[in-house]
Formats: sequence, C-alpha cells, structure tokens
Amino acid sequence: MARYLVFRLGSAPFYVEVGSIFYFHFSYSLLNLVRNSIVKLMERRSYSVNMLVNQRPVTEVVIDSHYELNHPDMSDELILKLVLKLNGREFTPVDRKDDFDFFVADHLLLQRKIYRLVWCMKDDRMYIGVINAFRRK
Repeated sequence: MARYLVFRLGSAPFYVEVGSIFYFHFSYSLLNLVRNSIVKLMERRSYSVNMLVNQRPVTEVVIDSHYELNHPDMSDELILKLVLKLNGREFTPVDRKDDFDFFVADHLLLQRKIYRLVWCMKDDRMYIGVINAFRRK
C-alpha cells in the first residue's frame, strides 16, 4: 500500500507518494525553502541615524526581520520613520534582560495611522534595536 504526503497549494490538496523520485525532490526543495526562510527571518538590517533617545545619542538603527512574519504591510522605510519619532523623547523600559532595556512606543501617529514599536537599547551601545512594529487598529 502506497503512503502519501499531503499538503495544500492554496485551497487544493496536493499528494506526493512517499519514496517516489518526486517525493525526494520535493522534500529537498521544501527543506531548502524552509532553511532559506529561517535565514531570512534571522536577518538584521542596519541603518545610520543621528538622534537622541533617553538623553543618549543614537547613531544606528538595527531592524530585526521578525516583523515580516505577521506584518507584511510594514517595511524598513516605515519603521525608520517611526523610529525617528522617538528622537528627543524619554521612555521608561517595560523590561530588562542582562544589559538590554526593552521599550514599547505605543500610539505613534504616522500618515494618519497609529503604530506600535517594540524596541531595545543596550547599556553601552549607541543603537536602537527594533524587535517588532505593527499598525494598531
């Protein structure tokens, strides 16, 4: 009796016979797709800025690609605009782990839309690390 691997393409089920040549090719391709997606999701992109947050100079913004998982409407460009709204302001950390302070900037208004920005700062560094960003409803 043949065994099948079942997955969906859109709403249609797709069957691949386990042990077939296509199965091995499909498994290898799927593995590469997953591996490439994980690598992409672990990417961090860095941008130069010149600002002051919590009375500390900030010269770099590092954006974690985590936001791309659930918020495809966001972009690095939009996130940078949100980060620039932090300039000259003071924020209280919501959490601290090791030498990182974690912050939430809620109700950031940009282009008549409201956003939330989750970010961190390390004690002895001059950068902001953006962990997540999304539009509020």
